[in-house]
Amino acid sequence: MGSSTGSAYAGKLAYMVRPLIALVSLLAASWATPAEAGRCTTNASLERAGATIAREIHCAGQAVLKGEEAGACQAATVPACAQEALAQALEIVFGPGALPNGSGWPRAARFCQHTLVRESARFFSGRTRDRLKGRRGTRSGRGFRRVVDACDNLSIAAENNFTTPTRLAGVCLQTQGGQTDGPATAGCIRGSLEAIIDDLAPEPLAPNVILIITDDQRQDSLQFLPITLQSIAARGVSFSNAFSTHPICGPARATLLSGLDTRRHRVFGNGNGANFDESETLATWLSAAGYRTGLFGKYLHAASNRPEPPPGWDVWRELNDLGAFYFGFSLNVDGETYIYDDTAYSTDVLAAQLTRFVRRNRQAKFFAVYSPTAGHAPFTPANRHIGAFAGLAPWRPTNFRETDTSGKPGWVRLLQADGPESTDHLDQRRRDQLGSLLPVDDAVRRIDRTLERLGLFDNTVVIFTSDQGYHWGEHWSNTKFSAYEESIRIPLLMRYPRRWAKAREEESLVANTDLAPTIAALAGVPYPADLDGSSLLGLLAGTGVPRSEVFIESSGGWITAPSRSIRTPRWKLIRSWRRISALEFTELYDLENDPGELLNLSGLPGYETIELELENALNETLPRLSRNTTPRDWR
Repeated sequence: MGSSTGSAYAGKLAYMVRPLIALVSLLAASWATPAEAGRCTTNASLERAGATIAREIHCAGQAVLKGEEAGACQAATVPACAQEALAQALEIVFGPGALPNGSGWPRAARFCQHTLVRESARFFSGRTRDRLKGRRGTRSGRGFRRVVDACDNLSIAAENNFTTPTRLAGVCLQTQGGQTDGPATAGCIRGSLEAIIDDLAPEPLAPNVILIITDDQRQDSLQFLPITLQSIAARGVSFSNAFSTHPICGPARATLLSGLDTRRHRVFGNGNGANFDESETLATWLSAAGYRTGLFGKYLHAASNRPEPPPGWDVWRELNDLGAFYFGFSLNVDGETYIYDDTAYSTDVLAAQLTRFVRRNRQAKFFAVYSPTAGHAPFTPANRHIGAFAGLAPWRPTNFRETDTSGKPGWVRLLQADGPESTDHLDQRRRDQLGSLLPVDDAVRRIDRTLERLGLFDNTVVIFTSDQGYHWGEHWSNTKFSAYEESIRIPLLMRYPRRWAKAREEESLVANTDLAPTIAALAGVPYPADLDGSSLLGLLAGTGVPRSEVFIESSGGWITAPSRSIRTPRWKLIRSWRRISALEFTELYDLENDPGELLNLSGLPGYETIELELENALNETLPRLSRNTTPRDWR
């Protein structure tokens, strides 16, 4: 009896120190030949790595949860190429350092740990087999649904001797409201294990990319899209200071697809998309690298009824946004026009076509743009969402139709004096706009379910953004076109479980020019070196230099004046002008103390230095165009 007990405890002790042994093995592997360290360069070594690491996870779970029985669990020798992967996998499942002692945990916690050990081991072995067979998707991750159920809503308070709850689920434990968040925790574990397997495989797996672009959606409206918040924001990166460099549909979308500012892509306003060089876009870069590409919805602005897709696009479903937007719309389908009747809702039809594209290309790497007109006037909700925001309180921030417009340009004072629409009508427009965005929320759920069924969830980048924002009565405006915060701030969420396993917020300034190089970098695809935007991967890895400013240019609207501006983390300088005059009007705002942009500091004592610095920077990057060179849309 004594020798048997001693042997069992010796087995448990061995598993307690196994992470330390793995670190020692890492040092030894650093002197190994390239074939023995780093990636498993052969299928045989990858197969052995997957099987042995899965066994190690299982045996470590026995040690944590069953104590004396652990001595009977024996794992095979892990190959040299997988020593680092072993240490990483054990840390993900059990936490850093020595293995925890789960003997005193409450039953629910033990069941959670048991379930995630079992499913992590199964996933690791199954996913490596998928990679050996050349499969981009996997069914091995479906078992994590059981982890969600087993690990959701556990109290993290120390009770029943459960004194070290943060060790449960390793470094991936996530909480919400004092309880464990099962979906976020399970997603983090699976995404992290997927990343380890990809690092082990002889060749990395290029991700799929889905870019969701809404229309006229302001950044703070994200709070009304619960599915999107739970699906993307709670499982990815949320950029709280993302900006459109040109708050008009056509120019902003050209920037999103090219990484160029307006003066270089030459799409100065809506309706002149013919200026756009379609030979250098995200579609052509990714297509040249073997990606299948598809567009589903709005392209730039004003469908051209072109006889064939632009360069780089394999599947073309362009929404004709000069006709009906929501019901009774038409699509350019690979060069042919299809008109839908009034029973079809465009946002839903485009989502169905997108998911069909994903299913058909599940064994290929793909890039898809889903860009419904959701969020754009006339703000027609789907029938199922009519009245969804009937009880929403009116929107009355401090800059809502401010009484003192003496420091504002003439176009704001004109709107104030011109007898604006009733506040009731403005409130209803806001409710309708939010209602028109709810089908996009439904589409996010539809996309997620498709990716899960195909086993592509962890290896697909999903990016959610908009072309520009929109005014809800701030500064007397009920549209976009301006350089005020409501018009230029955009939502930007990015989910890629294999790279960012846990939710995080990034507060640095970013611009829509940064998206094209970021997507290309994620895909490992070369792109032009002289873009106006920069990849955000360095910033997210902590090695990049944050932007110190964003430059915004707008050709204006029917009443809103053309403008050019510079926005830093604290300050904003706006230079606007009337089309019939060369005279510019200057606005300077301290956003830290005046987020509503109510007090124009331009020309006031004490602000001369900062105004001059911002003006010089603006003139250097965006010099005022002369009337001879200004596009007709800007005059």
